[in-house]
Amino acid sequence: MLISQLYYHPLGLQDILATSKKSPKLKGGAQISPLTPFIWQAKKQIRKIAKESPITFIQIGLGITIHLISLTTLISPTKLLFHSKLLENPANSYRVLTSFLVLGTTLFDVGKRSLSLFYTQAPLEAMFDQPLKPPGRYPEEEDDEKFVLGKPNFRFLTMQLMMMGMIVSIETLVFPNFNLTKKGGIIKVFPYTLYPILEHAIQWMWAMCTDERQTVAIAGFIRLEPVLVPLAMWALSGFDNGVSLLKGLAVAVSVGQVLQIKRWNGEDAVSWFAYISKSWYKWTRKQIDIMQSK
Repeated sequence: MLISQLYYHPLGLQDILATSKKSPKLKGGAQISPLTPFIWQAKKQIRKIAKESPITFIQIGLGITIHLISLTTLISPTKLLFHSKLLENPANSYRVLTSFLVLGTTLFDVGKRSLSLFYTQAPLEAMFDQPLKPPGRYPEEEDDEKFVLGKPNFRFLTMQLMMMGMIVSIETLVFPNFNLTKKGGIIKVFPYTLYPILEHAIQWMWAMCTDERQTVAIAGFIRLEPVLVPLAMWALSGFDNGVSLLKGLAVAVSVGQVLQIKRWNGEDAVSWFAYISKSWYKWTRKQIDIMQSK
């Protein structure tokens, strides 16, 4: 489901149409296509995400490419998916990585999750991966005349790899027989993509770290605080796969606690989310008590 008008990617209709005034004019009185402002804005956003969120940019590209290749029958998606039983053969170890790159088995799933990457993971990566040192000259360096390009920050990559490792551990240890059937002494496995769990984990982490004063438009007209977006997206998907939603939440909270992730204002992300969750619980209990008293 499309999330529009986020603070990081303002793609509102009025903003896009306003760019038509800045679009290049054709000489000789030729008319500009109505799609030109949209194309111009899309190119601008693609360049921005490639520069500020390269991991997300590569992930979207690989996910779309893998799906397009699978449509040609050159490779079956099942060869890339995960199942704990398949890891008993070391030759299948590559599935641990590739199962996170398969965004979905249908074009709709791939498109929906690409948009989720664009609107939640990209701003989170840009927020996390600010250079440890901006470009410039630093007197403490051995060579004062040396221009430092800036020291990269790999906090987002570290967080994502830790999330992936935790997800694989959960699926291997807690759900060893998931998507597995036994018939006539033959074990038949049904491998699956691990990306949905990672998607929920990233969404929860983004919700914890984003400024709550910046409301988000869901479906173009429902405005919510970022912390409610993961639940809203789950509801709009028909409350599908709630187990993955809860796994993603558990992974996000665990990784946030280990890495001591901070919010946009420097506040501890996990502690803030615990406070919000407690307030939700109190409000829910109050509403239940009111209903029972009637």
